[in-house]
Amino acid sequence: MEQRYDQEQMDQLRKEFYEVYQTSQREHFGDYTASDAFIAAAPEAYRPELHAHFCAETAFALMFGYLRYGTEKDLRAGRSTPAFAKFESELALMSRDDKYYELYCIWAEVLRGRAAHILPRLTAWLAAELKRAREKDMPFLSTELTGLLVTPLKEGVPGMWTAIGELMREGGAEDGLAELCFALEKFYYSADDGEVIAALQAALRVNDSLHPARELLAAVYFDIKLWSNALACFERLEDDGALGQLYFADDDLFWMAWCYSKRREYAQAEAYYRRALEVWPEKPGALNDLGYSLYRQKKYAEAKEVFARCIREDRDARIAANNLVRTLLAMGDGAGARAFIAGCGQRISKDLLARAESAPDHAPAPPEPEDEPSGPSGAAPARNTGVKKQQFSSEKLLEDELVARIEAGVPTFGMSLHVYRKRGVYGRQFVLPNGRMDILAQDGRGDLYVIELKKDAGYDDAYRQTREYMDWAERHLAADGQRVFGIICLNSPPAKLVQKIRDDPQVRLFEYAISYTEIK
Repeated sequence: MEQRYDQEQMDQLRKEFYEVYQTSQREHFGDYTASDAFIAAAPEAYRPELHAHFCAETAFALMFGYLRYGTEKDLRAGRSTPAFAKFESELALMSRDDKYYELYCIWAEVLRGRAAHILPRLTAWLAAELKRAREKDMPFLSTELTGLLVTPLKEGVPGMWTAIGELMREGGAEDGLAELCFALEKFYYSADDGEVIAALQAALRVNDSLHPARELLAAVYFDIKLWSNALACFERLEDDGALGQLYFADDDLFWMAWCYSKRREYAQAEAYYRRALEVWPEKPGALNDLGYSLYRQKKYAEAKEVFARCIREDRDARIAANNLVRTLLAMGDGAGARAFIAGCGQRISKDLLARAESAPDHAPAPPEPEDEPSGPSGAAPARNTGVKKQQFSSEKLLEDELVARIEAGVPTFGMSLHVYRKRGVYGRQFVLPNGRMDILAQDGRGDLYVIELKKDAGYDDAYRQTREYMDWAERHLAADGQRVFGIICLNSPPAKLVQKIRDDPQVRLFEYAISYTEIK
């Protein structure tokens, strides 16, 4: 007797299968006995779809959490895993009528290292999906783009993301997806970080809720050490419940903690390191960095316990040992520091050895040094974004210099300013629907300043552009009584621009110059 297919029962079986699969992989990674047994015991009518679900789960075990495949050696290593073998065997058991069968075959080609074969198959599959989306008036969404294409295909082959973007442009896709695909081509293949950022911001101007674009933008900002910009992106993602779409959630939380630490917001850093450890208790670097955030808050007893645990569990032990010495000295326990150094078996820095040698046995805590390494290595954790590095234009250098002065509290343009910031928003490279402000700043009264930077006088529209941004800020940001001003800074301003500024009391013009003075 033929078994009837019931969608509600299928949904329940899929949920139960997922629990069996996840439990078995946590306990015995690569052992699929329990999952196989579950499918074998299921009614026959439901097995093809369960095999498809199994196929996707094993594929994602190979693909998720990073954004590049890297070298052929990496791919060969992936193909040697039980997950790859299981993915191929489950693919062979799938129904050829399954809507994702062709897509999973494309995934397999990538994992086999035959990425050059995928583009014709991929564009044919996607064209059919977009056609169905148009017919049903149900657009292809960013979540589908991320789960079905970005996570498994990653860099693919040169031109792949441009081809996908051109298909998206024909209709059937969520607003901004075409622009996101063009940005992905830049993300993977451009050597210019500024070009990548501009492409991602262009996608967000079309659709400000495009979470994959914002997470990629956070990655690039983080990679070039624009901590506040990266943090604003992460905060917005968190507020939207969209952390961990392209990376693991513990990674995003860890990088948020790192950004807070670089901003010297150590209580926030502590909270996010703890959250990252809740997601993955063995997260590399997180325990030591948690201890460091406690240390910077002068929670010395708690920091001491965390660093001692790092050493016991051999987690960043050398750095943790140095941090423990530093903590003992901050507690005024010179005797304890020397005793630890004598028996720890780790290399301690010369500076800490000298400080420990001269420290009294027990004394009030000395002043805390201002410039100490942070994190497991003193350098930002790598985000494998796949973006090669090269220097920005001189406008970027001017922007760097001005932001550094403003953030350090140095009067700039004759005023004490700070870069505009609230949760999820930072005023450097501030994205608008019609462009991007270089810097949005505030003074002590709360008035806003649109700061536009140009490396030279070769820009005819500097005044018009600044005025447009000021008008937007007046409509969308300024509260009652809050004024908006403009500042244009460039080299050798033309007479026409000077006259426009003289006629507008809300806009000021500054000329920058680089000078070299010999010291005698």
